[in-house]
Amino acid sequence: MAIVSPRFLYLGIKVNVADFDAVALGNKELEPLSVKAGKKELILTDNPYVARDNSNNKYEEGIVLNNKVNYIVNGEEKYVHLPMVGITYDIDTSGLFLNGPSVGESPNELGNDEWTIPSVSVDNYIVTRVVIGADTLHDPEIITFNSIEEIKRNVRKILEKRERHLNDFISEIEKLPVRRRNDLDDNYINMFKSLVGENGAKYINFNTYKVNTVDSALKFLMAIYYSNNTQRLDFKNLLDIESFRSKLSGNTEIQDLLNLMYMEILSLEEQKKNMLESNDITGDKKKTDKLDISIASRKYMMYRVLKNILDDVNLQLEDNPTNQDLLKKKSDLEEQINLVNTDDIKDKF
Repeated sequence: MAIVSPRFLYLGIKVNVADFDAVALGNKELEPLSVKAGKKELILTDNPYVARDNSNNKYEEGIVLNNKVNYIVNGEEKYVHLPMVGITYDIDTSGLFLNGPSVGESPNELGNDEWTIPSVSVDNYIVTRVVIGADTLHDPEIITFNSIEEIKRNVRKILEKRERHLNDFISEIEKLPVRRRNDLDDNYINMFKSLVGENGAKYINFNTYKVNTVDSALKFLMAIYYSNNTQRLDFKNLLDIESFRSKLSGNTEIQDLLNLMYMEILSLEEQKKNMLESNDITGDKKKTDKLDISIASRKYMMYRVLKNILDDVNLQLEDNPTNQDLLKKKSDLEEQINLVNTDDIKDKF
């Protein structure tokens, strides 16, 4: 007795940007883009989760943007890839002549039977999901669409932006000494994500940028530092700014960041006081230069964040001059600014 295929089967594929224009998106017959095991045929599954898994990018799949620039993270050599585009299809098997079934390979122990066919007509498939994979700087991104042209337009737009960001990343890591580039860790990668990733600090105008979250505050400070030090960039200072994110353990309230900065200022000032007292007792002449720089840097960072928020409050007060909440907030901000706006913060960033 002939085996009847399910009414619906599923297909998941991944393609490089160079092959994207050849992909069927409802505008032409669905055909395989490559030959597998000597046969040019589509391999369909009865498990939609397997199809989706097949369309998901594995990290570091795609086109290498520059094969002369590599880096090492946690001991693993890496190159910068432009990610692949994953597409998932639902197939209506009505009227189709399928071969199968056979037991398919099952990622993550997902069971599935596979059916094969040379091609599927336009009337028998629909695109259900389009996703651009993860890369060094970006998480996977699902594309929203209502038409074939919208799929193409959105994919091209996102990949063009990703390529700019990833090429900027290559330019930045080339500034690192080879020894440093070959010994990166997750902290460095997170710093580069904040600098040249999605809405990265390199691309914002800090003169008009509004701070209202921890993430926006850190990118604001990175933007100031990057702009002021493009020719003599010290990535250690950018890492120092990025480190506040992990220190906050997921807290996103801006006041949590300000409190942390101020506590670090007090701690550094205490260390300086102890060092000077020790010098008096022992006759040593230990210098406090590094502590002075760290104190001034944190004061400046805190001052710039506070001043940014205060400027926005003052703008709101122009329209609501008697608003008590805004007046209270202004007073609190000015009080905090007075704690850190001292002469030693000048030209320290």
